[in-house]
Amino acid sequence: MSMVQRLQQGSWGLMIFLGLGVLGRSLVDPRIGQPAPMAFPAIIPLAGLELISQEPLQDPEATRKATKALYRVSHRYSYRDDGQGRPTVIAVRYLFRNDGNVPALINDIAKLPISEADITQATQEDPILGHYTYFRHQGQSYLSACVNPRGRTTVTGTQFEDNLSAEALRPSVIAAWLLQGNDLRDRRCLWTVISQPTDLAQSQKQQQQLLKILRQWEEWWQQNYPPT
Repeated sequence: MSMVQRLQQGSWGLMIFLGLGVLGRSLVDPRIGQPAPMAFPAIIPLAGLELISQEPLQDPEATRKATKALYRVSHRYSYRDDGQGRPTVIAVRYLFRNDGNVPALINDIAKLPISEADITQATQEDPILGHYTYFRHQGQSYLSACVNPRGRTTVTGTQFEDNLSAEALRPSVIAAWLLQGNDLRDRRCLWTVISQPTDLAQSQKQQQQLLKILRQWEEWWQQNYPPT
């Protein structure tokens, strides 16, 4: 047997040993795979916007009971444009063990009566950020996406799973799984809905403004994502 083959066998043996250790920890420690408690910060700075108010998002009790396996905390941030004074509202919910299906979440939790097919069809891709969906309803313009702990933003379940699979192959993720017991496929998501009163005269400009806000929002959370 060559030296290379011995090293390969040794590496595989070490990975199996560490993997069994992680499995053993998960069986005796119920906290493994559970998100750590978190509270949304009072201030999330966004360039060009002034924070007016922030408060816990009061979802109906029936919604919380129906989705208690999905999320525990949610929040609403209200901003005002520095230049035009236009209000911007950001609703965010911290999801875990979810399937990343934003169109279904918009129907089931945000209670916006728009078909999942229409929301999916409105999905677009930004080369910097990832995927997002942009739509209008009853005088409001909305932009929504899952801000994931790793990789790009997503809208559909397929995009979410593809992002999970791609990120799970990163050496740093594998190392954290082996050495610390972190999830290989981190199914958490900060589901974000950004809304403004619709400006029909500047629809394209408004979409770009909302996208710019989401970029800033995602960048801030990548530096401050809740720990596992």
